[in-house]
Amino acid sequence: MLTVNVYRWRDDVHGVEGTKAIMEAFGARGSGPDEIAHYVFADGTGGCVISDGDDTGWAYRNALDFVEFLDMDKSMTQIALKLDDALPHVIDRMS
Repeated sequence: MLTVNVYRWRDDVHGVEGTKAIMEAFGARGSGPDEIAHYVFADGTGGCVISDGDDTGWAYRNALDFVEFLDMDKSMTQIALKLDDALPHVIDRMS
């Protein structure tokens, strides 16, 4: 399953100490087994991770490891489809 996880850092973790804590947590955790790409926003407010797999346990554990840094009201996960996979359903809907 293709997912796009958009995360936003809490306002109080943008300083040097908060950044160090986030980098230490990421260094200990590393990338996910199904991760395709990980982008960070140029303004430093968060980023997004694109994954393709079914390991929801790893994703949940990862969220728990970072929840202290995240603004959960601004973070989200979306299930995504490749355009080629979505188009037959769109065409069917239009009929």
